[in-house]
Amino acid sequence: MIRDGRIGIVGVAGCLVREDNFDMNELLALFGRLIVLRCEYIFYSDMFEIQAYSPDFDIVPEGAIPPRYIAIITKDENGEIKEIKLERYKNYNQ
Repeated sequence: MIRDGRIGIVGVAGCLVREDNFDMNELLALFGRLIVLRCEYIFYSDMFEIQAYSPDFDIVPEGAIPPRYIAIITKDENGEIKEIKLERYKNYNQ
C-alpha cells in the first residue's frame, strides 16, 4: 500500500488540538484518511507537520520531496462533517 508512493505532508494548526478549540470529530475524520509516518510539532508556527500516506495523495516518485496538502473540512448547517478533501497546494513542489 505505502509502496505506491502516495506520500504527502499535511499541516494541522496547533489550535485545533487545544482544549478550548478541540473538535475530536474533525481530527478523527481527518486521521481516518491518513496513515501517519512522521509527526513533528513546529513551535514557531504552532503547527503539527504530518508526513503521511493517503490514497487521496498524488504518487510521488522515489527520492522526490513529498508535496504539501491542505485539509478542507466541509460541514453542513448542523455542524456535522459533510466532506473531507486533501488538496495539493498549488505551485508547491511541482
